[in-house]
This record gives sequence, C-alpha cells and structure tokens, in this order.
Amino acid sequence: MKVDWQSWSKPSFQKLMSLSLWALMMFLLVQRAPSWIANYRVEGKVVAPFAVVDSSGSPTFFPHQSKKQIIIFWATWCKPCELELDRFDRAVKNQEIAAEDIVAISVGEEPKVVFDEAKIRGYAFAVYADESAASTQSLAVQGTPQVYHVNEEARIAYASMGLSPLSIFRAKAFLSP
Repeated sequence: MKVDWQSWSKPSFQKLMSLSLWALMMFLLVQRAPSWIANYRVEGKVVAPFAVVDSSGSPTFFPHQSKKQIIIFWATWCKPCELELDRFDRAVKNQEIAAEDIVAISVGEEPKVVFDEAKIRGYAFAVYADESAASTQSLAVQGTPQVYHVNEEARIAYASMGLSPLSIFRAKAFLSP
C-alpha cells in the first residue's frame, strides 16, 4: 500500500477539525486525570469525623455511623455546583432520593452567605457550612462540586468531582437497600 504524502500534507478544513478535536480530547483527559486518580485512591478509605455548622450555628458531625449518605462539597459562586445541586434537589423533590440522605457542605465561605444562598435556592436537603474548610482534609476534596458516597461503615464507596451526567442514577443505586 502506497501512502500519498503530498495529499496528506495539504491542509484541509476536515483534517484541521479532526486534529483539533483530538487535541481537545487529549487536553481534557490530561486535565481530568489527576482528579480521577485522587478519587480512585480515596475510595474504600474510612472518613475521619469532622464538624460543620448548620444554619443556627450549631455544630454537626459527619459522617453518620450506620447510615448511607451522599456528601456534596460545593461553593455558592460555583456554577457547576449550582447545576449539580439543582439536579439533586429535583431528585429529592420528585421523591427519587430521600432528603435525609443528601448533605451539602459549602467550604471556605462565610456561613451567612452560604445559608442565605441556600434559602434563595430553596434546597430540599440539609445544607451546612465549613468556613475553615477542615472537612475537606478528611475527604481529600480536590475542588467543587465534589460528591462522595459514604457507606454505613463511614467508608467512601464512590467519589466524583465535577458535573456527572450519571450522578443521580449512581446516588439512587447506592442508596437503594
């Protein structure tokens, strides 16, 4: 088989688009690889107990023993967080997931800002604030939104960072008896 190098070396719109698409895909893979590796490494580990505050300023400790839960780390300014939390909110309001199984923890923000924003958005699940971001050390949070599935033994069964089209499906499967 003889390759016609002259025709291949001539630029064309289709070749440029194909090359650009491959370059974009490789760039995105390289960008996401560290978070995938970090999520994989944290799965199976026991979550060290940590405290956050509720809207009244009272401390609450997580994870809850002998209870499966979804813990979502978020920030009020994070648009992907807003999208992910809105999807969980719809799932709770549609009774696909129980509200008590979802915990949203905003990290590094003033509690008043967090609870004012949560009130505006009208989330149907519990929202907490961790101004010092100490909870992120226990779970090795890389960014927001970061979702953890924590089982009854306080072990991380699944971890994900960023938007995931399968997050509600995975949550329902994890929480089902």
